[in-house]
Amino acid sequence: MLSDFGSVSDTMTFGGTVGSLTRWCLPLSLRLQLSSWDFTAAYRTLVATASHGLLDAMTDGGLGVAFFAPFDNHRYFLPWTPIRVSPIGIGRFFTSRGSAVLRSELLWIWFPAGLLIVSALLLRRRSPAANAGLDTH
Repeated sequence: MLSDFGSVSDTMTFGGTVGSLTRWCLPLSLRLQLSSWDFTAAYRTLVATASHGLLDAMTDGGLGVAFFAPFDNHRYFLPWTPIRVSPIGIGRFFTSRGSAVLRSELLWIWFPAGLLIVSALLLRRRSPAANAGLDTH
């Protein structure tokens, strides 16, 4: 398991470690200035890393995801696997199968992510807290 970096990068342990390192790798002077930001950056990094494992568990191939490695090496798939697994190798990627994978990722990953980002931006724009201090009178 530890020889396969893809397996390690899908774990919750890896996500927590990377999130913590995001905070602690900032220079101390920057951490003092951005005390609320460093927690937010660590949290966002953890969510991004953990979502990678969840997306891998939604693919229709591979060995599954060892979410709890190195404590438990059991591999999991989610019950619903709509994302086509990507072919290994650059030559195989530029085939009809690779094209099907790209369409699958656009539909199940990029389109929902884009909607989430646009929705968050619209909500932020309408939020009274976001407009606080912007008195136009």
